[in-house]
Amino acid sequence: MLVLTAMDILYSAFIKCFSLIINLDPYLIEVTKVTIMLSALSTLASFIIGVPAGLFISLSNFYGKRFITAAINAGMGLPPVVVGLAVAILFGRSGMFGDLNLLYTKTAIFISQLIIAIPVACGLTIAACAEVPESLKLQLDSFGANLFQKSGYIAREIKKSLLVIAMAAFGSVVSEVGAVIMVGGNILNETRVLTTAIVSEVRVGNYDTALGFAIILLTLTFSVNYAISLLTMQKNKNS
Repeated sequence: MLVLTAMDILYSAFIKCFSLIINLDPYLIEVTKVTIMLSALSTLASFIIGVPAGLFISLSNFYGKRFITAAINAGMGLPPVVVGLAVAILFGRSGMFGDLNLLYTKTAIFISQLIIAIPVACGLTIAACAEVPESLKLQLDSFGANLFQKSGYIAREIKKSLLVIAMAAFGSVVSEVGAVIMVGGNILNETRVLTTAIVSEVRVGNYDTALGFAIILLTLTFSVNYAISLLTMQKNKNS
């Protein structure tokens, strides 16, 4: 009986999902639009910040490099709710940046997602640079290449890893719930995204709708990762 009930819910979820898409449900369109916009922006920003930072850390020798690298690696596993708490404290009414009134806005969600994604982009870039032969780095030094020139050359060497880094950064934010609810407030038609919409529907017992949103979220995540994988394969064939 339990199996049949679960199957019934799953079947209802697929029907609900199909119905939402076919009818271009405004609720679905809104939360999907916000999800894609925030995840794409935070992924792009984390890539722009994290990759150059990873290249700089990897190719530079400075005091505290091991500590910073270890901190970044630890940051890759940082609990999102801790990030959400920190952002909520900083941007709350009594916080350091409370006068900006950013709490429970898309900007607050973007900031929390960015903090989550930057260590992922930076840490994976450092790991990719570690795979580059040391002889190549020494050769660049012997040619008198400066840090900027070395970073550009090494970036070309790890170009196949850059798409994977972007994929990992996107995955770290698109599926996040805790920090998004904490700093965004899960406000309908404002800061509600697919993950928080699923939570909201479960709370009121709409399991079929929640599963429908979950299917759409999984489809979105799979589509992005599949597109990046195809692009990576195409680049490998051309290289």
